[in-house]
Amino acid sequence: MQDLTFEQLCGLLRDEFGSAPISSPQHPRVGDGDPVTGDLILREDGPSSFAVGAQDRGQWSELARFASESEACAFILEQVRRTHRPGVRLTPGEKAESERVTRNFDDELRRSLGL
Repeated sequence: MQDLTFEQLCGLLRDEFGSAPISSPQHPRVGDGDPVTGDLILREDGPSSFAVGAQDRGQWSELARFASESEACAFILEQVRRTHRPGVRLTPGEKAESERVTRNFDDELRRSLGL
């Protein structure tokens, strides 16, 4: 498998499952996962140390550690494929509409916060 970044992993998961049920503190708002609900988390612990795990009641539980982001992402992809069912695939029009709604919401939120 070629090098896989967290952003690419999220794209693959959205294509295959309809969402990316993962998160990463180094990539805020890229994945759709919620660390509070126990979704998988990719955490960079140094220049060549990537941990994959979950949180339960604020307690970190490490599943595996890797030397590269690509290896960690491949592990996450395998884990999600084993534990999740494929979602409904969006048509290009539905995907564009979803992205438009998200952009409009983000813009409105920024305006309401004065940003």
